[in-house]
Amino acid sequence: MTGSTDGGTRATTRPGQPLACVVVNPSKPRATAVVRGLLERELRGAGYTGPVWLETSVSEPGTMQARLALAAGARLVVAAGGDGTVRSVAAGLAGTGAQMGIVPLGTANLAARNLGVPVGDPRAAAQVAARGVDLPADLAWVRTEPWAEPDVGPD
Repeated sequence: MTGSTDGGTRATTRPGQPLACVVVNPSKPRATAVVRGLLERELRGAGYTGPVWLETSVSEPGTMQARLALAAGARLVVAAGGDGTVRSVAAGLAGTGAQMGIVPLGTANLAARNLGVPVGDPRAAAQVAARGVDLPADLAWVRTEPWAEPDVGPD
């Protein structure tokens, strides 16, 4: 398996080394560039091959990328972005037993805060993503439907 990495180089899996993929929201290019270097160092130092980088888009916010990572054989999928990216990657990994790391790059970063992931320190977050302990996380599915009520509000 080969995939794009930063700088146009190629990442190739090596026998015996697990593959890591990073689903990244590219909306903050400066932060993304810093995180790429940190994650590549930390993941390789932890014995992972890659990482393979999969960028999100408005139409594909992370679920499809997480599924592609699994199809490629990733043992660890890191969500690098805000709560929307984390939520979408978690949805793509739900029920698979795959490991997920978080490097918070958003505004609120509620998921990262609630899980104790370092916020505002990309180096520490990259270390936790690559070498952290597994924590179970609850996942809920919510379905919304349009609803109209003619008698709501002041008359």
